[in-house]
Amino acid sequence: MGQGRSVKQNILYNGMILTVCALLLRTMGMVLRVFISGHLGGEGMGLYQLIFSVYMLGATFATSGISMAVTRLTAECIGRGCFHDIARLLRKSITMTAAVSCLISLGMFLSSGWLASVLIKDSRADLALRLLAPSIPFMGIAACLKGYFMGQNKVMKTSGSQMLEQIVRIGLTVLLLELLAPLGIRFACALIFIGNTVSEICSCAYLFIAYLRDKRRLLDGERSCVRSNVGFRKILGISIPLSVTAYVRSIFSTAENMLIPTSLGKSGLSVDTALSQYGMIKGMVMPILFFPSSFLSAFSSLLMTDIARYRAQARPDRVNLLIFRTMRFTFLFSLFIGAVFWFFAQQIGIAIYRSSEVGTLLRWLTPLVPFMYMEGMVDGILNAMDQQLSTMRYNVIDSILRPILVAVFVPLFGLPGFIGMMYFSNLFTSLLCLYRMLKVTKVRLPWVQLVAKPFFSALVSGMGGVSLVGFLGRYVQSKVLLPVFGILLSCLLYFVLICLLDCVNKRDFVWLKKTLRRRGK
Repeated sequence: MGQGRSVKQNILYNGMILTVCALLLRTMGMVLRVFISGHLGGEGMGLYQLIFSVYMLGATFATSGISMAVTRLTAECIGRGCFHDIARLLRKSITMTAAVSCLISLGMFLSSGWLASVLIKDSRADLALRLLAPSIPFMGIAACLKGYFMGQNKVMKTSGSQMLEQIVRIGLTVLLLELLAPLGIRFACALIFIGNTVSEICSCAYLFIAYLRDKRRLLDGERSCVRSNVGFRKILGISIPLSVTAYVRSIFSTAENMLIPTSLGKSGLSVDTALSQYGMIKGMVMPILFFPSSFLSAFSSLLMTDIARYRAQARPDRVNLLIFRTMRFTFLFSLFIGAVFWFFAQQIGIAIYRSSEVGTLLRWLTPLVPFMYMEGMVDGILNAMDQQLSTMRYNVIDSILRPILVAVFVPLFGLPGFIGMMYFSNLFTSLLCLYRMLKVTKVRLPWVQLVAKPFFSALVSGMGGVSLVGFLGRYVQSKVLLPVFGILLSCLLYFVLICLLDCVNKRDFVWLKKTLRRRGK
């Protein structure tokens, strides 16, 4: 029992650190996007998203799978007491990733003109792609180092690197745009991505220095275990299925992103309007939808580490307990967030972007929130359970279907066709992943307690918050304070209702209180 409590303390403490850091990062990122959209406008945001899609395609080929492989193998080495093998694992991972990422970087730099004119179909993207290319090797090395620290649950290191990266990115972007933005969209996009490249270099340097300080402890640790077999084959055995998934998704996602503005244009919209609507959904609405997921994504990364450790120790009861708690809090949280977005969509769109159109699009996509959040958590659980081949299969099928659906339905139905495709895609992958998780783990989830009761509570609390906004609207004119008051009341009502309906109980609060008290000591 003592050991179990210690692990719970560690999960909660590290999860709190990651959550706070993720919230700060998402908030800073949202502020930066609002600032960028003010300088670029809808058309510029569309071009920005297209450039970023091509960049992420290259980054995915250079880095995907390796961070999760290092995290999981590090956790397994610790679970078996093979501390000395971790240094060899990291050395091999960095060597492999650096070689691949340098080739990707060189290819992007030399082919930037072709990528801009043929793939993006906008020559204004060439300079930004050339400036982004040097960041890819640093991103690859940083991915290995982040996996190393996450595998040891040293979340302060990864959080510190991400915070430094975001501060540098925001500082440089704001400075350069304020000075040189009048030069036009081409140079404005290039200036934004200068900040991205410099921030990746700074983050990698920070992590490498932190690793050098930590290296002595590893080299002074136990000798290599007989049971350990950390080599390229082991690393590739985990990273390749994850990488293939990421490669296919990234390739078809990039194809999808290139098709969307063109397909919207075929539906009768002008080129500028099509690019503007694309930029509004991808660059404005989707960041809002994913912003609250910081609460869950922080625990998801820790969950994989602890499940891998429990599996190495052959403790399926602990694995199932973690999965049950994770799914319960995922549904509790995501259903409430969905209610907030549904009832306060217009106020949120106006408060953040001063756009009622953003609010309308936000409401259209809000029902997807529980499925998107659930998929992220279940995907992490399946990867930790060595089920990456299943997630690869589902994601590959989904990635192939998305651009086909865009090409067929968006020219016919315009924006509603694109949103319909998003519904199909998210339901398809999230439900398949959930089915696979339940089949593999044999966990039984009480759906009335996990879904029906929280849904009813979220619905009632959302209506209560909207009623308060309607009442206060006669006396308070602020377009920011009104939704804040409404959301706070909704949150309070939701908490009361889930307690009354026994969605959470006294044992949960006792566990939380004891854990925090022990951590304080």
